Amino acid sequence: MGSVAVAFSGGVDSTFLAWVAKEVLAEQAIAILVKFPFVPRAELKFAREIAWQIGLPFEVIHKKDWKEPEMIKNQPDRCYWCKKQVLKEIIVRASSQNIRWVADGTTWDDQYEFRPGLKAAQELGVRHPLLEARLEKEEIRQLSREFALPTWNKPSVSCLATRIPTGEKISLSRLRRIDQAEEVLREAGLRLFRVRDHQQIARIEVPESDMLSVLARREKIIPPLKKIGYRFIALDLEGYRPGSSQEQAEKKTDDN
Repeated sequence: MGSVAVAFSGGVDSTFLAWVAKEVLAEQAIAILVKFPFVPRAELKFAREIAWQIGLPFEVIHKKDWKEPEMIKNQPDRCYWCKKQVLKEIIVRASSQNIRWVADGTTWDDQYEFRPGLKAAQELGVRHPLLEARLEKEEIRQLSREFALPTWNKPSVSCLATRIPTGEKISLSRLRRIDQAEEVLREAGLRLFRVRDHQQIARIEVPESDMLSVLARREKIIPPLKKIGYRFIALDLEGYRPGSSQEQAEKKTDDN
C-alpha cells in the first residue's frame, strides 16, 4: 500500500491493524482518531495510552460540528452518516500529508453483520486490510496476544449513540450523561457494561456473571447516577447484549 492512515479507536481490531501498518511501513503509517461527542472520554484516553505504548504516530481530530441531521434523527442507518463524517475527516488529513490510503479495522466477520458504516467506507474508497486477509475477530485477538499487544483481551466498545433507542433523537446533553454514567460503573470496578438511556431510566446491562457485583455496589452506583439526572436505575435481567437499543424500534415495527 505504500502509505496508510488507519482509522484508529484503540479497540482490538484497529490497534492490531495500526501496529501491523507501523511494522510494515514505518513512518509511512499513522493512526488517526476523530473525536466526536459519540466517543467515550475514557476511550480517547485509552487510545492515547495504547498509541504511546506501541510507538504509533497518533493524531486526534477534534470535531465539534457533529450535527448532521441524519445522525441526530438516530434512524437505523445512523452509523452510515456518522462513519461518513469520520472517514471524510481522516481522508482530508491523510491527503494533506501525502498518505495514499485510508484503512479501517473491518474484519471478515463484520461483513455478515448489519453495519451501515461499511457502505460509507466503500463509497469513500477506504480499504479493509483485515477483511482482505480474511482475518476473523478471534484470530485477531490471538495474534494480538502473540505480539503482546495490550488490547488482545479488551472488551468491545461501541459509540455512545448506541445507548439511545433507535428513533429517539440524539442530543449532546444525553451523550454526556451516558458518558458520565458509564464512568461511574467503570470506577465501581466493572469491566463490560452498557448504560442504555431511556429518558428518566438508566438501564444497566452487564454479563450475568457480574449481576451480583452490581447489586453489591449499588450504593456506589445509584447516588451518582441520580445526581446526573436519572430518576430510576434498572438492572437488565437479560444481561449484556450488543444492539439491544434497536429492540424497541424493532418491536414498534412488528406492532405496526
